[in-house]
Amino acid sequence: MLRDTFAVEMLLAGVPLEQVSMLLGHKSVRITEKHYAPWVKPRQEQLAADVRKAWRVRDTGNKTAKRKAPRRVNSA
Repeated sequence: MLRDTFAVEMLLAGVPLEQVSMLLGHKSVRITEKHYAPWVKPRQEQLAADVRKAWRVRDTGNKTAKRKAPRRVNSA
């Protein structure tokens, strides 16, 4: 658990994945990436920016269009 905490804290602090991989003693950076990629700070920031951008596009599109009420189907 200490090892994982160390790796995550290093990545959140902006230490490059390659350096964290060396510190952990992994033979390949792909091993580190497989386990710790979600905590890479620049990746998180890019994903957050993409989500905000997508929501802005969605919100501006919905303001101009009127929503229709869902159709009810009679089951008689």
